[in-house]
Amino acid sequence: MENKLDLTGSGGSAPKGQQTNFAEGFNLGLLIYILNKSILWIILIVAITVFASFIYLRYTPRIYEATTKMILQLEKSTQILGIDNLVFEKDPTEINREMQVLKSTMLLGKIADKLPLDISYLKEGKSKFITEDLYQSAPFEILPEQIAPEFYGNPVYIRLVNKNSMVVSYSFNGDEFEKEIKPEQKLKTPYFQATISLKPDKLSDGSFNSLYFVKFNDKQTIINDINSKITIEPIEAGNNTLAITYADQNPEKAKDIANALATEFIDYDLNKKREGMGNILRFIDGQIDSFSREQQAIQDSVAQFKINNEIFSDDNSSQGILTSANALQQALIASENQLYLLQNFKMLLQKTKDYSTLPILQFKEEEMSIAGEIENINQLQRSREIKLLERTEDHPEVRLLDKQIFSSKNQLLKRTEYVIDNAELELGKQRERYQKLMSKIYSLPELQENLKRLNRIADAKNKFFYNLFDQRSNYSIAYAGIVPDYSVLAVAQLPKTPVSPKETQVKIGGFVLGLLLGILLVAIRYMLHQSIISTQEVEAKSKVPLLGIIPSYYTPMDRSQIVVTKNPKSTITEAYRAIRSNLQFLNSSEGTKIITTTSTIPGEGKTFTALNMAAIFSMLNKKVIILDLDMRKPRLGKIFGVEQLKGMSTILSSQSTYEESIVATEIKNIDLVTSGPVPPNPSELILTDKLDKFIEYLKGKYDIIVMDTPPIGLVTDAITLLQKADYPIYVLRASYSNKAFIDSINKLYEESEIHNLGLVLNDYGRGPSGYSSNYGYGYGYGYGYGYGYGYGMYGSSYGFKTGYYTDDPGAKPKKKSLFQRIWNTLKP
Repeated sequence: MENKLDLTGSGGSAPKGQQTNFAEGFNLGLLIYILNKSILWIILIVAITVFASFIYLRYTPRIYEATTKMILQLEKSTQILGIDNLVFEKDPTEINREMQVLKSTMLLGKIADKLPLDISYLKEGKSKFITEDLYQSAPFEILPEQIAPEFYGNPVYIRLVNKNSMVVSYSFNGDEFEKEIKPEQKLKTPYFQATISLKPDKLSDGSFNSLYFVKFNDKQTIINDINSKITIEPIEAGNNTLAITYADQNPEKAKDIANALATEFIDYDLNKKREGMGNILRFIDGQIDSFSREQQAIQDSVAQFKINNEIFSDDNSSQGILTSANALQQALIASENQLYLLQNFKMLLQKTKDYSTLPILQFKEEEMSIAGEIENINQLQRSREIKLLERTEDHPEVRLLDKQIFSSKNQLLKRTEYVIDNAELELGKQRERYQKLMSKIYSLPELQENLKRLNRIADAKNKFFYNLFDQRSNYSIAYAGIVPDYSVLAVAQLPKTPVSPKETQVKIGGFVLGLLLGILLVAIRYMLHQSIISTQEVEAKSKVPLLGIIPSYYTPMDRSQIVVTKNPKSTITEAYRAIRSNLQFLNSSEGTKIITTTSTIPGEGKTFTALNMAAIFSMLNKKVIILDLDMRKPRLGKIFGVEQLKGMSTILSSQSTYEESIVATEIKNIDLVTSGPVPPNPSELILTDKLDKFIEYLKGKYDIIVMDTPPIGLVTDAITLLQKADYPIYVLRASYSNKAFIDSINKLYEESEIHNLGLVLNDYGRGPSGYSSNYGYGYGYGYGYGYGYGYGMYGSSYGFKTGYYTDDPGAKPKKKSLFQRIWNTLKP
């Protein structure tokens, strides 16, 4: 048997519009249906999120930002004076190090000392969730004299009664304190002593009877608070500019801290540069003092020599040899002076810890490695100073720098000793040459030569002495011209508008979030939707042919009825005619035909289909009999208004005859056998051969036998009855039956010997299936009228909820909880 039949008529084919408009994996009609069903929820969700955004704005403190901009000045006044080589230039690439200094504990501690941050003045806002920071605007001032360390951070409440009275209270460690005092009266408590004075310029009518509270802040707390709210970053990479931004609830406080931090940093930078230059000047002054005494001594020696030997003029004879001797002696003296300086430098090197104070000597070319080593040590010491701003001396990074400085110092000392050794060696060679030359001029008058020698020594001393004065003059000029490397490019202004929360963005965000959640709700409901809504789903998954489609019927009914006889030309009647034609196509042999209807669960329309299939065949003047084999929940007796004293249960249990159990209905050509009284063992009765005998009896009297069976998903009675049928019909209900039912039908079809099994898609056009098709029926039938099916399982719209069995067929459905009702509105 082929899986699908080439059916014709309105009941046998899916509409063309449906085939072209929807893809197999996506159903636009279902999405539109769920969207329509969810529109109120979407509106509610959007309203909730928008309301939440307003609540957020109402109870969130406003944050203001103030920004001070600084720039690194690369042109110095020392450059203009031509002495820039005396001052170390700041490397522009060290801007990251400066950012660390700006956030260092040392610098922030200076801000804590400079600004009035040791006491926080606060006031409860309109909402208790928000407090107002009264920085510089509180109507009173507290002057603490003594504060217990453990009391820092604890709120002290102050209520101004009038200009002459105030109430102070606090709670701490179980201690309750409250006292009324006068302004300027000293307040003594177990944890602090202070004087509270009013500030007349800040008082207003609203100040009285308002509740204020203050907190005493220790220095570390202030530093941590500033550090958590400060942001320092380059304005633009490569342009040597920094932005200091501070965020706070109080705009005045944000402005003051941003500007104060910039000012303190500039002062710190200037003081560091002046300190280094001052050390150099003090060293030069010490050298001048030492050499001035030596110079005076040599001059006194020359004068005394002339007086003692009565020499009043110099002799210029033997000028050539004397000139050579003079030049050699000058070189010898220069070497001696250089050696003297190197030895003093070595002594200073062994004593000093700050290498930035070492004198800048006129090193020879072979001695320049010493100057390079000094610069390296200075760089390491500057790095160590920066690290100590945030770390202790025991920190691994500081200790590593200490090791590097110690190693470099040893290296410098070794190089200095090496240079001194070379200088001493060179001096010895010069002295040897000088002695040889002096031996040549011993023939000159001894006195004259001694005088010239003393004059040469005096000249060399004078030259070196005046050179020290020149250097001192240059460094003094450089000291006077020192300016900070950074300057303020733009001071922080009082911010007028908060940066957080941004009202427009929050409101738009609340609206967009609501829409997104609404879309998510629609998506979830779409994904959770598991019911059959289109013929494509049935035909794609089912191995059983689709006999036809029954459109929805919207006229209210108390229970299942025969509708095809009421409106012979209606679309629902045409749908049943199409199914009748398809059944005859499946089996066109002569003789009585048995039609069996079943479904997976109650509410899918098997009884309705059985009734109307019987009626549609009776319209061909066929004699039809309907058997109610759903003996657990009999319904046909109630539908036709017949008492169920005798029926299938009494026939199969031999308690009544065939004739007395068959009842004629009001509809022409249709007879009925009710289920009879509910038996204790329906399955056993159906499996007896008495049913086969009764069917054989009926075949001799009727053209069509219609059997209404129990739902096959709940009991297995229907399988036996389907096997006996010529036209077994399995009913599915659009927008109600689960897609997984098709898998069960396929399994039943493959494993049971059921021939000519066909599917009927019932109630097509209601709910999602109505959005998924262009079927076009003006009306059909349906069960959305709120009566119990008889199984106690569902109410309106086949609300299948409980088990198949119940003792009270007419029992009202159990009242649903609020959660269940809300969930039912959310279900797709």
